[in-house]
Amino acid sequence: MKILVLCSFLFISSLAGVCSQTSSLPNRTAPPAAALTSKDIHVYPFAEEHKNMLFKPTDRSIPSELIVTTTDHIHMYGKKKSRVVQVLGVPTGHVGKLVMLPPGDRSGTLMIKKSFGTTKFLNCFELAGDKLDSQEMKLSEGGTYNWSIKNEGTNTTFRLTSADNKEIAHHTIESANVLGVGFAGTVRNEGNEIDLTITFDH
Repeated sequence: MKILVLCSFLFISSLAGVCSQTSSLPNRTAPPAAALTSKDIHVYPFAEEHKNMLFKPTDRSIPSELIVTTTDHIHMYGKKKSRVVQVLGVPTGHVGKLVMLPPGDRSGTLMIKKSFGTTKFLNCFELAGDKLDSQEMKLSEGGTYNWSIKNEGTNTTFRLTSADNKEIAHHTIESANVLGVGFAGTVRNEGNEIDLTITFDH
């Protein structure tokens, strides 16, 4: 009988110790997206007429009209000087740049300092096989917008809202297909100009 009581006491004490250790463990959550550096941000030629194609960074078929700098933010700016050119047999005039970020939950702001003439702004998902899934966004000069990229289980969603929280863009695709997420800007006619800044939280 004494042996049985002693065994029960030892078992209960051991169980209490395990519970105490378990309760003291920190809560584990999914790690956030890695902090971005300028090396993580890639710049590509872009044309709206070929908006579902990812051109190589060294491709020279698209005139280089815009300049992109990457530090703790992204700055895209420039004025168009060239005329319509043939790209893959298609007359191509809406040319510019695409900046691509690695996948991951992020957010930030997009500020349009200048948008003169016929300009276009797009959000783009990078897919396998040098393909893009691009969506045009209607943005205004002087506007500041809030953007976010969020993995929602099987889908990844890009959202853009105005300063008064009105939804401007909503773009969702399957997460398994996402290799990158980015922004593109184009200018159409000689003298057309854009100047935009993209910030990110990490």
